[in-house]
Amino acid sequence: MRCNQVLQEWLNEADLQSWGANMVRVIGQPFRERGYRVGGLRRHHWADACLNLEGGRHRAVECPCHFTAPQSAGRSSILGACIACGDLTPSPARKNPESGSSAGKMTIRASKFTPEVMLGAPRRSAGVPNSDASFVLYSVSTYDFEAHESSGEIRILDVEKNESAVVTKGKDTSNPLWLDDSNIALFRGAKEGQTELLIGPAKNFEAGAYVAGTIGGAADNLKITTTAKDQYRVAFSALANPDGSLYNGETAPKLHTTGKLYHSLYVRHWDTWIEPQRQAVWYASLTTTSEVEDASKTKVWSLSSAVNVLRGTSLECPMPPFGGGDHFDVGPKGVIFVAKDPDLDPALHTKCNVYVVPIDTAVTDATPSIYTTNMSVFKGAATSPRFSADGNSAAFLMMMADGYEADKNQLFTIPNIHRPAWIQHFLATDDGSGKWDQSPDTVAWSHDGRTLYLTAEKHGQKLLYHLPSNPAAAQSLPVALTTSNTVTSVSPLTDGSVFLTSSSIVDSSIYSLVNYTTRSPYVSQLSSHSHDGATFGLSASQVSDIWVTGAGKNSSTGDKVHAWVVKPSNFSKSRQYPLAFLVHGGPQGAWDNAWSTRWNPALFAEQGYVVVLPNPTGSTGYGQQFCDDIKENWGGTPYEDLVNCFEYIDEHLDYVDCKRAVALGASYGGYMMNWIQGHALGRKFKALVTHDGVFSTSYELATDEVYFINREFGRSDTSADRPNAYDRWDPAKHTDAWSTPHLIIHSELDYRLTMADGLAAFNVLQERGVESELLVFPDENHFVLKPENSLRWHETVFSFINRHVGLPTVGDKDLEQITKDPPRGGGRQGSTVCVCVCVCATRRIRGYRSNTLWARSLKSVAGADMASNQRRQRATDGTSSCGLAREAGARRQRTTCTCCPRANELARCLSPAIPPDTFASLPHSLSPNPSCCFALDLGAFPVVLQLLPAGRLLPHTMHFSRAFVAAAAIYLAPLALADDAATDAAAASSSEIIRPDFKPTELKAPFVEQFTDDWASRWQASHAKKELDGAETEEEWAFVGNWEVEEPIVYKGIEGDKGLVLKDKAAHHAISAKFPKAIDNKKKTLVVQYEVKLQDGLECGGAYMKLLQDNKKLKTDEFSNASPYVIMFGPDKCGSTNKVITAFSLMPIAPFC
Repeated sequence: MRCNQVLQEWLNEADLQSWGANMVRVIGQPFRERGYRVGGLRRHHWADACLNLEGGRHRAVECPCHFTAPQSAGRSSILGACIACGDLTPSPARKNPESGSSAGKMTIRASKFTPEVMLGAPRRSAGVPNSDASFVLYSVSTYDFEAHESSGEIRILDVEKNESAVVTKGKDTSNPLWLDDSNIALFRGAKEGQTELLIGPAKNFEAGAYVAGTIGGAADNLKITTTAKDQYRVAFSALANPDGSLYNGETAPKLHTTGKLYHSLYVRHWDTWIEPQRQAVWYASLTTTSEVEDASKTKVWSLSSAVNVLRGTSLECPMPPFGGGDHFDVGPKGVIFVAKDPDLDPALHTKCNVYVVPIDTAVTDATPSIYTTNMSVFKGAATSPRFSADGNSAAFLMMMADGYEADKNQLFTIPNIHRPAWIQHFLATDDGSGKWDQSPDTVAWSHDGRTLYLTAEKHGQKLLYHLPSNPAAAQSLPVALTTSNTVTSVSPLTDGSVFLTSSSIVDSSIYSLVNYTTRSPYVSQLSSHSHDGATFGLSASQVSDIWVTGAGKNSSTGDKVHAWVVKPSNFSKSRQYPLAFLVHGGPQGAWDNAWSTRWNPALFAEQGYVVVLPNPTGSTGYGQQFCDDIKENWGGTPYEDLVNCFEYIDEHLDYVDCKRAVALGASYGGYMMNWIQGHALGRKFKALVTHDGVFSTSYELATDEVYFINREFGRSDTSADRPNAYDRWDPAKHTDAWSTPHLIIHSELDYRLTMADGLAAFNVLQERGVESELLVFPDENHFVLKPENSLRWHETVFSFINRHVGLPTVGDKDLEQITKDPPRGGGRQGSTVCVCVCVCATRRIRGYRSNTLWARSLKSVAGADMASNQRRQRATDGTSSCGLAREAGARRQRTTCTCCPRANELARCLSPAIPPDTFASLPHSLSPNPSCCFALDLGAFPVVLQLLPAGRLLPHTMHFSRAFVAAAAIYLAPLALADDAATDAAAASSSEIIRPDFKPTELKAPFVEQFTDDWASRWQASHAKKELDGAETEEEWAFVGNWEVEEPIVYKGIEGDKGLVLKDKAAHHAISAKFPKAIDNKKKTLVVQYEVKLQDGLECGGAYMKLLQDNKKLKTDEFSNASPYVIMFGPDKCGSTNKVITAFSLMPIAPFC
């Protein structure tokens, strides 16, 4: 159902009757015939309910406009209209794809991308496709800041329809998997700390699900594989007691002392003091027989008792704190897992072993045999053990160096799991370093076993690669199948394609499909959770990158250092923005093109910063040497790289004001903030923020993973000819220079960098009299994860840094009402839109009859926002709550219509699923109530305006008994134009969109302009002087801007569709065209459609269309702002003010245009 086919109206019977005939052109049949009913609403309830006309149903829903009607208003004197969310496929009660709420339900969200919006938005898990990815399972978690609680649900996505449905609700449900293409299994928390395995039909789970078995403790990381027809092997992880039995925290005996006695490391790890229980891998069988079929002959599976694979050993898998399903796998013939070497202290070593457990028979209580692979010189960490589809072979990743968690992963296979000592090393070299200078972090097999898929970082992206599974055939380096974004999950399908889950800086979750030949991989996007960022008002055009000269050299990038640049959504090259300089943690880490809910650069950008995210020496994804070079060099080359990056920004990015710069970092980034504070770069910033950073290297002996500091600072190397790295790179030795305002954040459960680091830094700042603040979280670890704490984190950070660069500090929440069901498809064909337009007219105000127009449309993609007091203005003396700015005069009534949150979505409704002529055929005669209805999108596509029948628009003392239109003209004030607009977003998606070709409309109208090749014969540019209402100035304001007709470079909907383009920045433009003949709209509706697309944003300016009076003295080449007109309307934006100006001349009029 197209969005213009779903309408919500307050209408009386007279409205309905007069409107019905016009609806034929929109939805194919009269309004009445669809069974829509109007009535039954009391006068004072008009503001609280709309009639939801979706799918022919009549449902009362909350009005998105929150229009408040005066109590004294007569029923016939108020008309409200809302264009609501639509979908391509009509359904009687369509559910919101994420919330399950009925269409039309509203929720409070910020009017721009704010921390509360991000933290309260539904978070989608990696997708789990069925055999051909026609359906995808996933989980969604959401936090409600009003109720202060989280919720969760499992959903299923119909890929072809791009619609999802709820499978089951409850935050205790998790791990959804397919048994076959019809049935699914998942975990659900049960009473007394137990876990149930539920199985049921995917499309009717709540009705058909049953408990296949109960696990006596908390289970996670469910995996299922087929062993035979109607038989499955199940594996999962759960805590085990020292004797190997399943641990249940709710039923375990409670100790009466809190004392803990330790004889070896670990003592504590990440955020937990070590307990006797360990993580273990468990396996069981899932079978069905004819005896357990239910009455409907549906197969019913039963789960056997689970066996602890690690029983009788001191092994632990998954390995804390971050290990999960990436540390083990189950196949038709066994289990494979990785674990720390039990003969070495885990706090001092990273060495792991790979263990294979062949299981060829049914599950029994007996503990299976465990075989250890022999990896010779490879003594580092290991991850991602994976079976081939037939279970005969396995692959895994392993590092060479012990004690170095950022060493390069290399690929190995076990050709026959019954011979685990037979290991094949891919792309090997004599010295063991390997031919491929990238470090993969996951591996997967193709369904036929002939191909291996790897994910690995490459220059700030995490890409998918492939190579043959036979080492003899894999002599060339792996070939990339993707080119951008960060791949987080890989699922090979039976047809040879690959289902991916990924994200980007502006898009929280993307599902896509990779089809490829040896020559040309093709990536098709199936679903974007945030609609390519549009849900948050973001777009890919905000993100770019730079390469600057670094302080060192490496084999991968030479002497260049890479950095991401993220601009505000309302970015304009004509102004300067303060700089937010973010340094990542690790230090062996990187800012990737990935979504984050902890350090999201787009949040900083929407505060008004240009955000730069450098990847200096030590970063991953730029070759192993570049990563290794930070060893015993923490404050050396990386610091110099950052200095060079800052200087490059200052010299080359004119839109960045480096005199208003702030720097922030966490972990190693926090160390660097403390280091910068004591060095010259620290004086370049107005404020610094350290989150869980190192104050003194000497404190790091208290860390949990001691192997890390041993390697990074050369602690085991006591040779006298090298300086002590502890002292050389200790920020605490440079506190005499600390003087920049500094916010310190630290959490008490951070056992990686203890609370002493944060307290010491704050103490020094306070002693020195440096402006400083300390934010402490007693219940968080190295990361701030709890939504309420994260909101406090963001509010504190933004308040601190903003006030030092002149940006607004975080105060009252800037809220708007927007729909919870955003448009689908990211602007592709068949996408939908949520648009809200409210209209009121012919009200009686203070005893006289007047006509006012007000509207709430959608927020511009340029990020313009209305002031809080305008949005919250309420009705007084009969005026509306939409922030009406009204100028009443003897000769002119001028109405300013303010904008609501999401104008950028309107283009996604119109392009290209709706024919361009659709809006010309919308119903226009809402007699007897005159009306004006428009929808505005400054940043993307259209401005659509409906004007009223003659004689119905203005106060009753003024009539248009006869109206003629003889010419139309466009007047535009200075704009930031499209010549150098960023085209990243359009380019990124162009390969995924099949656009229709432009064909001239067959619509018959007195004046239609589609800017075909002969456009210049109709349009005349003006070069008149601009009149300034008597202001004295010596400067000549002239309409000197040039015009061209071109195709759009952003939000391109139709191939070959062209429009007028302004070619000169900061210049006045004017152009006009004469109508072929005068237009007489007596007793008819006059409709004017005008589309504006700000392709490169807009800082300050307007774009107006005027209908001019029939004036023989008017010369088209002298058309200016002073030319007499009857109607003028168009967008007007300056800074944070975003309006649509609609003006009507009230002078007595002769025939006009």
